[in-house]
Amino acid sequence: MKPGKLSQTIVSRSILRMFHIQEDSPALVPSPFDPCAMLHAEGREILISTACRYGKKETVGVYAMAEAFGHLTVRGAKAKSIFISLFLPEWLDEEKLKVITGRMAKAAAVFKISLLGTKAEVLPGFEDILVQVQMQGRVEEKRLVNGEDFEQADLVFAGYAGLEGTLRILEEREEELKKRFVPAFLEPLKGQEEKLFLDHAKGCIWRDGVLLAHQAGDGGIFGALWDFTVGTGHGMLIDLKKIPLRQETIEICEYFHLNPYQLASAGCALFAAGDGEKLVRDLKACGLFAAVLGTLNDTNDKLIQNGEEIRCLDRPVPDEFVKIHTNKF
Repeated sequence: MKPGKLSQTIVSRSILRMFHIQEDSPALVPSPFDPCAMLHAEGREILISTACRYGKKETVGVYAMAEAFGHLTVRGAKAKSIFISLFLPEWLDEEKLKVITGRMAKAAAVFKISLLGTKAEVLPGFEDILVQVQMQGRVEEKRLVNGEDFEQADLVFAGYAGLEGTLRILEEREEELKKRFVPAFLEPLKGQEEKLFLDHAKGCIWRDGVLLAHQAGDGGIFGALWDFTVGTGHGMLIDLKKIPLRQETIEICEYFHLNPYQLASAGCALFAAGDGEKLVRDLKACGLFAAVLGTLNDTNDKLIQNGEEIRCLDRPVPDEFVKIHTNKF
C-alpha cells in the first residue's frame, strides 16, 4: 500500500467492518472521517483523539500532540491528559530521547495536560522515530450539529495551510535550505511548533452560527476538504486563491516541487458557518488568520475555482512530506 493515511474505503472495508459495533458501546460511532472517539463517564462526555508523527528530529512528538490537541479543540473538548507511545530506532541514544520527551513535556505544561502513561520500545530495522499520542479531553461545550442538519453554509478556514509541513521540512533539510535562502527568511519559522496548537480557537468555535468544525492534518488542506465534505455529505465551491499560505511555505514548496495544499497542516481548521464573515472577524480577534473559502451546498460536487478554471477536488493522496522523507520528488 502507498505511504500515508489509508483511504476511507479501505478503512471502512478492511478495519471498521471487521468489528461488530455494540449499540451501547461507543457514544460516537467509529467513522473513517472522524479522528476521535467518545465515551460517557459519570455524566460527562470524554473525547479521545489519536495522532502520530515520524521523523528524525526532536520535535516529532510535539507535532503529534498538536494534531491530537486540535481534534479535541474543534469538537469542544478541553485536553486534560495524554498517553504516549514511542517506537524508536536502534541509533537513538538516551540523551536524544530525553530531548524528544522534554519538548513534549514542555508543551504539556503550557497547555496543562497531564501524563497518563507511556509505552516505549526499540524496534529492529526501524530507521525513524515514531511517536503516537492518545489525548483525552472533557467536552465542555454543546455538541456541534450533524452535517444533515443544514443544507448550505459558508466554508471558513483558519490558520496557514501547510505550515506544519513547512516547519518539519525546515528541520529535516535545514542545511540544504540555508544554501538556497538567506537566514532572515528561515529564522522566523524556527520555534513555531507550539503555535500549531489550536488553543486560541477555543473561544471562537462555539460562537453562534458555527455548525461544524474539522481540523486539517496529514494530507493537508485538500485532504481535510475531502474528509469534511464527504463525511458530512455536502458539496462545495471554493476559491483556491482564498486559502491562506505563508510566503515561506510557497517558496520552500516551489524549491522542492511540492504541492502546499497537500502538505501537513495540523493547527488549521475548517468551519461550516451561517455567517462566514462574522466568524472570520471572531477568529482574527482570537489571534488566528482566517478567510471565507467559499460555500458548502447540498450537492455531491466538490469544486475548486482558480481564476477562470474550475476543477473537481481529487481524492486524498499521500502527504507531500513523504517525498521529503523518502527523497522521491
